[in-house]
Amino acid sequence: MRIGKAIKNQRGVICLLGAICLWLLLIFFLSTQNGPETANTSEGMASVIAKIIYGTPDAIQVDYVHSEIRRLAHVVLFFILGSMIGLVCVKVRTRIPVWFRFLAGYGFLLFCSFFDEWHKQFISGRHNQFKDALLNVRGCTIGLGIIVVIYLLKKLRDAIM
Repeated sequence: MRIGKAIKNQRGVICLLGAICLWLLLIFFLSTQNGPETANTSEGMASVIAKIIYGTPDAIQVDYVHSEIRRLAHVVLFFILGSMIGLVCVKVRTRIPVWFRFLAGYGFLLFCSFFDEWHKQFISGRHNQFKDALLNVRGCTIGLGIIVVIYLLKKLRDAIM
């Protein structure tokens, strides 16, 4: 029974690692779009959402929705990445203490957050901004933090029962 559970757990970790790789590719793809491409993508979404919110939005309302979508995209993309990294930290079976796995995972997330912004300076029509890197950090911190809290609550529940 234990061997079967270990194999199932190993498959889950491998699937999560695959999903993380695909998610990182998505983040990199979105980050490597040039200025006009990324603006067209987010402006189109902003127009649709502004119509839903305001009915007949003016240019200022569309611009506001556009800036919020761009900020939210940073947080959401890295929230999902942080959550997946947190799940790997919990699921992987190793002698390394879980607190160290979480710390190493957070280090990896910080690297990804800042690298994502840093490499934009080499893409035509893009710029890197420290505040966008901080939005990335906010997203991954919340995602990983939720997994850490759930893990600790489960450990507490198991200790009580």
